[in-house]
Amino acid sequence: MPLSPAGALVQLREEHLDGVLPDLVELLARRLGCPVEARLTPRARQVKMFFETHEADIFWPAVRHPRRDAVARFAPFFKGVVHLVTRSDVSGVPVPGDIHALLARREWLGALVSGYTFGPTYDEFLRALSLQHRVTMVRDPSTALRMVQAGRVQFTVLNPLTVYGESLEADVGQYARFALHPLGGLPMYEGGAYVSRHSMPVDAQDRLLAALESMVAGGHVQRAMRRFYPPAVLRQELGPQGWAGP
Repeated sequence: MPLSPAGALVQLREEHLDGVLPDLVELLARRLGCPVEARLTPRARQVKMFFETHEADIFWPAVRHPRRDAVARFAPFFKGVVHLVTRSDVSGVPVPGDIHALLARREWLGALVSGYTFGPTYDEFLRALSLQHRVTMVRDPSTALRMVQAGRVQFTVLNPLTVYGESLEADVGQYARFALHPLGGLPMYEGGAYVSRHSMPVDAQDRLLAALESMVAGGHVQRAMRRFYPPAVLRQELGPQGWAGP
């Protein structure tokens, strides 16, 4: 099972995979009654293995999108709030509260992550920003956050889990050095896991989906996330009712 580095979700500690997803992989193996091997893979390779070559059974962490629903089956873990991310020391200028105000703030430049999506509304917003020639597309969130911190751009758009995870890297900057503002006009996104429709038969898909859904219903996903993320970060990410299960 390929996993790509993703801050507190997936990290390498002394040649050992650690984080929310490695914990859940171990639980999944026990639920399925068979060994499940997780290996660290670059994100681009992980995407290709799941969506193009169909070598992978699960793709996670994943954001739900209608385009992906056409080729895979989704197991929801939580609903998250998309945030406008700026430097915490920005003062004197009101921060745009929604995507329409941000589109109107033409002097603000942004850095957004290539390949990232938070749903169709986000995709349309990104196209509108691109038409204004105000956005630089970068390969990963750490690059976007470094550009914000250095003052090369005024904002990026990410979720708090990603910002916190990337802030664990020494060259990105501490979480408190960024200000996160819920970005109105973008609906909450669904985070979870996709199960391939192509790499295994339907009965195996059903079994895998049932195991993932039982992990959410049993509170295992929530406990794993609480182990690796501070409560304040989870409150920002999830809002008042972000869990997919109890």
